[in-house]
Amino acid sequence: MKKFFAVLLSLALVSGAFAQLKPADQAKLPVNTKEPKALQAYLTPDAKPNRGGIVTLRLPASPTSFNYYGVIDNNTNSVMFNMLDPLVEVNPVTKEVEPALATSWTLKGNEITFKLRDIKWSDGKPFTADDVVFTFENYAQNDKAMGNNVSLFGKLEDQKFVWSKVDDRTVKVTMKETYGPIFYSLTFIRIVPKHALVSKFVVGDPGSVNKPWTTDVDPATIVGTGPWVVEKYLPDQKVIMKRNPNSFRVDNKGNLLPYADKLEFLIIKDNEVATLKFQVGEIDYIDVAADQFPSLKAKEKSLPISIFRASPTNPTPSLQHIAFNLDVKNDDLKVLFRNKDFRNGVEFALDRAKLIDQVWNGLAILPGAYMLPTSKAWYNPEVAKIQRKYDPAKAKAAFDKAGLKDTNGDGVREFANGKPVEFVLTTSTAKADNDTAVILSASLKSLGIKCEIQILDANLTGQKFGAGDYDVSLRAFGNQPDPELRRGIYQPTGNLYYWHPSVGSNPTEAKFDQMLPFEKELFDLFQKGAVEIDQAKRKVFYDRMQVIYAEETPLIFVVNGMNLYGANKDLGNYYQDKAGLINYTSYTVYRK
Repeated sequence: MKKFFAVLLSLALVSGAFAQLKPADQAKLPVNTKEPKALQAYLTPDAKPNRGGIVTLRLPASPTSFNYYGVIDNNTNSVMFNMLDPLVEVNPVTKEVEPALATSWTLKGNEITFKLRDIKWSDGKPFTADDVVFTFENYAQNDKAMGNNVSLFGKLEDQKFVWSKVDDRTVKVTMKETYGPIFYSLTFIRIVPKHALVSKFVVGDPGSVNKPWTTDVDPATIVGTGPWVVEKYLPDQKVIMKRNPNSFRVDNKGNLLPYADKLEFLIIKDNEVATLKFQVGEIDYIDVAADQFPSLKAKEKSLPISIFRASPTNPTPSLQHIAFNLDVKNDDLKVLFRNKDFRNGVEFALDRAKLIDQVWNGLAILPGAYMLPTSKAWYNPEVAKIQRKYDPAKAKAAFDKAGLKDTNGDGVREFANGKPVEFVLTTSTAKADNDTAVILSASLKSLGIKCEIQILDANLTGQKFGAGDYDVSLRAFGNQPDPELRRGIYQPTGNLYYWHPSVGSNPTEAKFDQMLPFEKELFDLFQKGAVEIDQAKRKVFYDRMQVIYAEETPLIFVVNGMNLYGANKDLGNYYQDKAGLINYTSYTVYRK
């Protein structure tokens, strides 16, 4: 095995000798656009990045198509995200919305007008408002397109969002009802070329949009505006992309991006094989699983790799939380769980530092109140001031205030009726959840409260939580870049608002008489945030929501797992900044 590894390593080092590289400032290429997009300096901090060579990534399976809207396939998306652009995009580091194909936009009532970038498609044809209208009418709002965005923008016949051309460089959307998260939603809509696709349609067959750009077509017919275009596809082996000759992104010095000549995706189904290829330099960067982190980190000194643990910016790992069933069948527990002093006491009993150290091996951070602390667009830093740190003395005081006394002096707290305080904490078989439950249970026991642990298969826990058949839960929900996209979880009446189902499961049928006072305010704030399209005004609503969750603790957010990455040491412009964030894109990295 060692010999095999050594051979692989030597081969990888040989394959690392790329075509001639030269500093970008000595190989400045003309920008084939009147309106290039200059990236932030932190994405291209190296003074003299080389131009040329190949950046190699991994796909876990072959793409089923090159038609972004024609399939539901993450492997297709991974390729086409590099080839097709949205009107607005999410900054890869800050996660804030910024211009992409649109250079600017203006709001007026229920209308948004976008000014479009003066650029060309990869085949030299001009990009215009016709392409935007074409994309929405035939793909995004077409429910016969396999990868449509009807859930965000509705069917075309619904007329919820009407896109119209003002002129070649201007497009307008008119909304039947204003839609708060429209800008984040637009980041999912990749604009496709009308001139390359319109002739592929069959009149009267809206499903025909799924047929173009299959994996057997000539790559030259697949047209995009992104930094890369498909050059060659070798089935079950690799997808080779080359620099788009009409790429419009430049670094902060005006050098055309990408720096590398090619971007290659190796198709590797087995995770262990992919990890091995990364270790020997055949893959340039990967996401690292938590159980891989310790062994890979230990190999940094002997292998050409760097392993990073980074402040989380992605929807996964999901955010752990504790939820109290406010509709629990036991009357004593129902009164107790609706008592904020008790809930706050449980948070004081939660030793997050111990959990991060012992359960997560240091690979987690303190959470926000349902928004990642790294989300500069939405996170409210006041949450960190409200969050209760582990303090047994304050936990005791909170439990005393909630009326839970140790009247017999036996170390067991009791309800006013003399019954001991005890409940069941239900969680899944996931090791992190199990270990967290054990530590919390021991902490509560030391404070006079019996917390039994019930561990069930993930499917069973979901069923029990959905049916309200539990006392207290420990589970996790993923994050999203816009709070509205998690409305179904955190707004009272949301379809996943499982800790108080008696308030209803539909906003139009809200049972306000069942809501606690803070829930009524949450409901109203979410309603306002859903229809307000001034993003600064929306942030005021969501800031307040985060404060409510932090103060009232209907949920106690436990910890958030970190994002773990690995990168080849031969790769430039891939680094971790002082804030703990990883900075890179496929078009800003380069070969040293």
